[in-house]
Amino acid sequence: MAIVSVSFVILTFSCAVSRFGVRADVILNEHINNNSPNYVFELNKRLDQMEDLRAKDAMRIDTLVARIEELEDLHVKDEIVTRRKIMDLEKHHAKEIWKLTKRIEDLINIHAKEISELTLGLAESRAMHETHILDLTRCVKDLITIQEESYIYKVSDLGMSDSNVNIAAADDNERKESSAEMKKTFPKVSHRSTNLAKDEAIENNTIAFSAAPVDVISDPGSGQTVIFGNVFTNFGATYSSTSGIFTSTRRGVYIFFWTIEVANPNFISTELVRNGMAIGEITVTGSNDWRVASNMLSVELVIGDEVWVRVDGHSLGADIQKSGTCFTGFLLH
Repeated sequence: MAIVSVSFVILTFSCAVSRFGVRADVILNEHINNNSPNYVFELNKRLDQMEDLRAKDAMRIDTLVARIEELEDLHVKDEIVTRRKIMDLEKHHAKEIWKLTKRIEDLINIHAKEISELTLGLAESRAMHETHILDLTRCVKDLITIQEESYIYKVSDLGMSDSNVNIAAADDNERKESSAEMKKTFPKVSHRSTNLAKDEAIENNTIAFSAAPVDVISDPGSGQTVIFGNVFTNFGATYSSTSGIFTSTRRGVYIFFWTIEVANPNFISTELVRNGMAIGEITVTGSNDWRVASNMLSVELVIGDEVWVRVDGHSLGADIQKSGTCFTGFLLH
């Protein structure tokens, strides 16, 4: 404020000098001389304040410089730590990549070994399958022979004339050779009577059945179980003529054979079912004459497994005829 006053006075007297000449200059000098102690004091005070502010600014500058140096040191340390972490991560990453590469190589080797084993197993399975087909063909022939012989012995038990007995005996001699191999497959099946043969078969764990429908099955529903109520043989009592379901009592490979006959230009599809899952199917289409279709499967079963035949679909009015329809199954081994 004092400086402003001095400046104003100087400006005023400068104006006076320019207007009044030397007289104004004299007046200015007299005014300064009269007030000089106050001006000097104000100027010194202001100068001290400026020096204090400069000293404080210098201290602030020193503090900021020190802080900057500290931050630079921290930055350098952080950079060193970061670089070290990056190097550690790179080493760890390289190690993990090596482990994964080795694991992939091991899996590839294991996969190749498993493929080789599966290929070998497939070849063995094909060979076994071919052998089973040959055995199945022979066993089916033997089963047909058993059915024929069972029929002969039933007639014999009911009573036959002497001439018919002689004819049956002659036929029996002709069958002896074909029955020899059957006896190996179904041991100890006696020719004395059907009931005695059945008892001995049960004792030796022989399992075989064959059945046909009691009557024509008219317009069956989709998913309906085909009931073969007319049972010809049931060694082991494993087939139910009421439910139409065969229940396994021994673990092993079983043979199942079923034939469906339809008449007129209709079609019907049936499937062989194991525990609710279809494992085989046949479709027969009739014409002006009756038509039949058959299928045979080898199935591995465990104790308690159930097998039956059910309808998959058919045309409207399609009936299952009883004469050419049958369901057969037996334990192979």
